[in-house]
Amino acid sequence: MNETRRKIIINEVHYWKTNRMLPEHYCDYLLALYQGGDPGDPAEPLTEKKGKKTIPLSAAFLSVGLTLYVNYFTDLSFNLQILLTIIFLVLAAGSLFFIHKEKLPLQIALVCLAFSFLLLTVKITEAAFPGGSKVFYPILLCHCLLWMYLGKRLKMGYFTLAAILGSCLIAYFFIRNYTII
Repeated sequence: MNETRRKIIINEVHYWKTNRMLPEHYCDYLLALYQGGDPGDPAEPLTEKKGKKTIPLSAAFLSVGLTLYVNYFTDLSFNLQILLTIIFLVLAAGSLFFIHKEKLPLQIALVCLAFSFLLLTVKITEAAFPGGSKVFYPILLCHCLLWMYLGKRLKMGYFTLAAILGSCLIAYFFIRNYTII
């Protein structure tokens, strides 16, 4: 058996043992089997650096939090708010790149990126068209179409669900605001 495969299996068995996924005597048997009868040092499983995996996820969450803070809780100028929001959007996109590179699940970073992009377009639309909900609805609908595409393309049901619910809400408010009853 390949040495790296053997080490991976031993590491997995140590993980199972510490997290009680298998009974301890089964894990001891598997460790003895894959270590060639040598019990080895059970306290020395091969571990990955967990901090390396959490940094991109933390950056994605941080970008959303900072975007909300900058846009809604500070009195910065509009141009500075947009610049900082774009920087935070790039931070979320960069975290998505690193998460994809590390072969981690993309869901959290994609949601953070989509939400940051939504906040950016809402802020720009509010500034460009004050009180212009006629422009606001199509822009939100474009976001819903993008979410629908992502949901179908990446097989992420919550993006599809968010797109459907968002489209229904947009249609409801559009009909409510622009019909004469």
